[in-house]
Amino acid sequence: MSRAALVFCLLCASCDFAFPRADGVTPGEVRGRALRIDVDKGASYARVSLQGSNLARRALVDGAFTLGGLSPGPIAVRIDDDPDGNGWPDRGGYAAALLSKNADNDTTFVLLGEVALQGTMLVAGTVTMQTGGAPADSGLVARVYVTRGLCFAIDPASPTSTSQAPCVGDVTDRIETGAEAVTTADAVGAFQLDGVLPGDVEVSVVLYQNVGGELGSAIGVQGPFRVSGNAADDPP
Repeated sequence: MSRAALVFCLLCASCDFAFPRADGVTPGEVRGRALRIDVDKGASYARVSLQGSNLARRALVDGAFTLGGLSPGPIAVRIDDDPDGNGWPDRGGYAAALLSKNADNDTTFVLLGEVALQGTMLVAGTVTMQTGGAPADSGLVARVYVTRGLCFAIDPASPTSTSQAPCVGDVTDRIETGAEAVTTADAVGAFQLDGVLPGDVEVSVVLYQNVGGELGSAIGVQGPFRVSGNAADDPP
């Protein structure tokens, strides 16, 4: 699979004021449409999740999605498109918005328009002990975790962001996504994680005791190691 730069954009200007409820928009909502940009089709049933929470919804057959009941403040949305259902997204992307209070003290809403998604990337490598050999040779299990921190340049004048911004200054502005991919190194220490969204990520390795084939106590951590990658330009 070839690798090419991720294309991710918001094609509609956002609106951060309250429409009448008769128009079908509720305060505290974020709406959009996930678009498979390589085939120009809606990402049917893509998973849309609010980062830093357990809130997740499925897009409709045309890719349209709604996240509701949101509180004022900055939010980051992740979209995972896994049409073959193998557990690894074939496409994905992020968007961000800033919700606030309007003159009626209602939470505003944001219309993202079409959020363009393209392919994911593969992260692969080998875990080697300082003494040589693979962790399995020392009776250990190596788990590999991919994590990511997100920062966006959003403010009341520009309440949406089409791309991530460098995480500088106040680290509290960084949204931690948790482990977005996890795998176990094999007998020779090799590992591979597919379906990782492109961009800057952090890879960490945790060594565990092997207790009769079960995962025991963690005994060491290496990383995080910062890596960066691009997206596949021909997702399945």
